[in-house]
Amino acid sequence: VLPLREGFFNEDPAQNRTDLIYDETAVVALPKLASRLAGGYVPEFGEIFSLSYGPDAPDHLRNAEGEAKLEKLTRMIHESWQNSNLGIEVGEAMIDLAVGTMNMLIEPGHWPGDVTFKSVDPTQIALLPDGHGAVKGWFTWRKIALEDVATCYPQAELSAQMQRDMKN
Repeated sequence: VLPLREGFFNEDPAQNRTDLIYDETAVVALPKLASRLAGGYVPEFGEIFSLSYGPDAPDHLRNAEGEAKLEKLTRMIHESWQNSNLGIEVGEAMIDLAVGTMNMLIEPGHWPGDVTFKSVDPTQIALLPDGHGAVKGWFTWRKIALEDVATCYPQAELSAQMQRDMKN
C-alpha cells in the first residue's frame, strides 16, 4: 500500500518494492481515505472539540463565569492549532492511521501559544509497555549535536556539566 515508505525490516536501498504490485487500487485509495479522515476529524477552520466541566467539577466553577473561561480557552487552543502546521501534518498522520497506528508529536513553538506538529513514522518510534500488555507511551529519537540541545529544547533544564561541555 505504501511502496515508497520505509519498512520495518532491513532492505537493500536499491531493492524495487513495486514489483509485486499488480493492482494499484490500494495505493491510489489510501491517500483519498487519509484525506477524508483528516477532513472529518480535523476540519479546516472548524472546531475539533469544546471544553466543559465534568460531573466531578466543584460547584463554584459551574457558573456562567467558569463556562466563559472554558469557552475562551477552547477558542485559544483552536486558534493556536489553526495558526500551526496541523493541517499539513494531519494528512500524513492519517495515512499511518489508515494502515495501523498514527503518532503525532506536538512541541512548543517559538512564542507563547505557538505549537508545531510532526507526524512520526511508525518505524521511528519505540513503544513503552505498562507491564500489563498495554502501551503507556511512546518515544521517538533524532540525532542532534549536543550544542543544539538548548536551542531545540529551550524548556529543558540542562545540568551544569552539560552546559560546561557545550562551552568547551
